[in-house]
Amino acid sequence: MRIKYNDKTRILVLSLLSVERRAILCHMELNDVATCLEALGNPVRLKVFRALVRSGPAGLNFGQLHERIGIPRSTLAHHLNTMVQAGVLIQERAGREVFSRVDFARLQQALTFVLAECCQDSPECRE
Repeated sequence: MRIKYNDKTRILVLSLLSVERRAILCHMELNDVATCLEALGNPVRLKVFRALVRSGPAGLNFGQLHERIGIPRSTLAHHLNTMVQAGVLIQERAGREVFSRVDFARLQQALTFVLAECCQDSPECRE
């Protein structure tokens, strides 16, 4: 089966081949990207992550996140710690509250790394 590429797909693929892509490839190692993606490979962590993505750059404090996800606090703390250690979340203290937010720049780098060589072996993308 041959895949047809429309103009938007070709533009996306060509933009990934830019100089910026090469800079990102130099900054992220394969193991770093694998660690980021592995942290999101658990359904509960992915649910937590998606809630934080929806919250935007401000993030959510622990109590807000607990209300939205509805899992035991100790379980939530464990999953948040795993994602912080993997580098996909940032936590900041504001007084007595701890806010978690997505590290959107790192996420973008990881996804760009994954897609950087999209269709490199496909003749349709080189036309």
